[in-house]
Amino acid sequence: MSSCRALQSLNLEDCDQLIYLTIIHSQLRSLIIVLCSSVVSVCIHADNLESFVYKGQKINVEYEYAPFLEELLVYFVEKNECPLDFVSALPKLSKLDRLVVQFPTRLHVSRALQHTVRFAALKTIMFILVRSWKESICSIAYLLKAAPSIEYFGLYGCTCKLREPSGLNMTWPEDLTLSRLDTIMMGGFSGESELMELLYFLLRRAPALQRLQLETGSMDQWFSRWKKHKLQDEARCRYAREMASAHLAPKVPSTVAFTIT
Repeated sequence: MSSCRALQSLNLEDCDQLIYLTIIHSQLRSLIIVLCSSVVSVCIHADNLESFVYKGQKINVEYEYAPFLEELLVYFVEKNECPLDFVSALPKLSKLDRLVVQFPTRLHVSRALQHTVRFAALKTIMFILVRSWKESICSIAYLLKAAPSIEYFGLYGCTCKLREPSGLNMTWPEDLTLSRLDTIMMGGFSGESELMELLYFLLRRAPALQRLQLETGSMDQWFSRWKKHKLQDEARCRYAREMASAHLAPKVPSTVAFTIT
């Protein structure tokens, strides 16, 4: 591959015979590795790499050289595997601007992320939660604390079932002010108590917030295929909108554009 000097984008998908992958290329801009089930390690030496997308189980990644990486998308699919182990193993990426992470299970943030401003240059963070986090949702706030320059925060859940409000014992990080955060986008919102508490917390800590958008539509497309499921999903969406209108809307400052769909 290193002799293909015109190559700028490499997409490897379902390549089950790959085990040890080494990327050495001076012109490569985009690297995508998706569901290559046998891969155990990836070594990257790419002078001009700007975007890296990985989806699959936990692997070892070595960044020998990738100084201009701006976009990192990590989608873990195996239960009890933490994509932050993947991210925290990387060297300090001074140019990293956009981070998208999928968590297959709930998470307790490691101390390394709680006490280190690791993502100082990050402006956009999007988290995808495959399962409900309940009290562990506080970990999201600790992750945001490691990214003080964040401007856009997106959280996407895959909840399909209507859940009644429940009492939660939350412990939020102290001394957190997201002074540059101007947009919060939440997809797959079902009116969950933990997500409501997270939004209450963020509204108190984001003085520059300009836009808050909630989307109640299910992220699980199969859920709406059958009439029964469609009716259940419509009831869930209606409940979520009612919860947001009744409890969240009164806490949103008048300077924030608030929409619920």
